[in-house]
Amino acid sequence: MRYAIYPDSRRLVIEDAGRRTIYDTGDHVISGIAQALSTDATLTFRSQNGLVRLSELKKVDE
Repeated sequence: MRYAIYPDSRRLVIEDAGRRTIYDTGDHVISGIAQALSTDATLTFRSQNGLVRLSELKKVDE
């Protein structure tokens, strides 16, 4: 799994198993990432607003 954060365009790109998904970070300025080693492999990001889960971000049509 790889990720890239593009703060100027408010985008987060996640690549997992060769598949890329783009998310709109909204008003979040992402400053860190954590991945829980659980059955759902939850990704959590740190922003100026606190913690935000990947599931809370809106997917962007490519």
